[in-house]
Amino acid sequence: IGFAPDWAENEVCKIDPASEAIIKENMILHIIPWCQIPEWGSLGFSDTVVVTSTGAVSLFSDLFTVPFPKSYECLVQQPRSEVTAAPADTQALLQYMSGHMDALLKEDVAFSPLVKISVPGIKNLFVKDEGERLGTKAFKILGVSYAVRELEKQGRLSPGATLCACTDGNHGAAVAKVAQQRGYNSVIYVPKNMKKERYQYIKDCGATVSYVEGSYDYAIEYAAKQSESNGWVLVSDKGDPGYEEIPKNIQSGYTRIFHEAIQQVDDFLRSEAKTNSGTSSSSNTEKEDNPEPKLQKCQRSQVTHLFLQAGVGGFASAGVVYAVLRMPLPRPRIIIVEPADAACLRDNAIAAKAGDPEAGMKMCAGQTDSVMAGLNCGQPSCTAWPLLRDFADAFLVIGDGWARAGTRQLFFDRGGGCRAGESGAAAAGGLLACLSDLDLTKKLGLDQNSNVLVVNTEGVTDTETFSMFVGLP
Repeated sequence: IGFAPDWAENEVCKIDPASEAIIKENMILHIIPWCQIPEWGSLGFSDTVVVTSTGAVSLFSDLFTVPFPKSYECLVQQPRSEVTAAPADTQALLQYMSGHMDALLKEDVAFSPLVKISVPGIKNLFVKDEGERLGTKAFKILGVSYAVRELEKQGRLSPGATLCACTDGNHGAAVAKVAQQRGYNSVIYVPKNMKKERYQYIKDCGATVSYVEGSYDYAIEYAAKQSESNGWVLVSDKGDPGYEEIPKNIQSGYTRIFHEAIQQVDDFLRSEAKTNSGTSSSSNTEKEDNPEPKLQKCQRSQVTHLFLQAGVGGFASAGVVYAVLRMPLPRPRIIIVEPADAACLRDNAIAAKAGDPEAGMKMCAGQTDSVMAGLNCGQPSCTAWPLLRDFADAFLVIGDGWARAGTRQLFFDRGGGCRAGESGAAAAGGLLACLSDLDLTKKLGLDQNSNVLVVNTEGVTDTETFSMFVGLP
């Protein structure tokens, strides 16, 4: 029973009236229904499921976009949790973002929720839920709003200016929302294969939205050209040589997520320890008595692993920057999670390992058409790549089925309370993939003492796919 089962598992848990085994919610079972046919043999199938309050749901599906044998692959690097030295390009990024991170400590912004999810094989899974951040459906507004405020401080935005961006959904919505709130216009370019619901959401935020033929990476180039020819201000989260300041400021804005999350995890574990020792009242009472939390500098942390999903790498690099600059050694192990069909960071990490001088600029080998739309990026951001290259412990690529498994895990464990989009659940899906592999689990140091942090970076932005994933009508 559980992960890595063998054919003797029927002796562990027999589902019959005489069995003394108790099947509980959140158990992981390997089920093998089969029929023994006299003089012929047996016929059956197997599936791995998580037990829910109403039955069970499969952890697997046929929604894999790349035919990897295991539907996931992981490039494990030399441990980086105590590395402090880094090349000049990485040090320059750390120095730039350090000052901006200190400025974020002074901002009065409500914390987004943190929830604990039950996952067998580790001590705790903590999920930072960004599905309703500042009245939007994703974390992106933190970076965009900070970058726009920096532009205003520098006098680079005049009244009635037009902000331009390209997007697979969440970034464009954030640019449109910030433009609407601060009195600017916005023009957003989207790839032709964008879901209509995402298109309409951006439009409802006040933007002029136009389709672009081709991929997300082509849309980036098109938006840059249109901005230059029309005198618009390009607000892109992908850094390219010569266009770096705004992406770096966006990444700086994202670091607030990790300021909050690490503080919330440690507050939770400290409160839990007091409750278990009988030295405090219930956590519910404590929550009512305490005021809204304020950001504090990190003194210590019990988080052991960060699973961070990545497209061009801006969000993941913000997690790296926070860990490197603000967390004591040894830092948590950092695992970057990408779609198998858009693994630009993993592919460039392989190139860097081989000494390829173009590492960090190479396009990925996939078609960038996974169900994890927000992560369908073919090339890393130059303002994120050095940080991930030097401080990520592993690059994990997953098929779409694991995004589905992550979505279901978050949804059913919280009784429908944690509604994650496909990209939002990617890190949780990556964790589940790792826990299905005993050898990989050992390499990454995942065990019963592990406190894992993931971020649900988006709420439901594609209702049709979400409903299919969780089995809703």
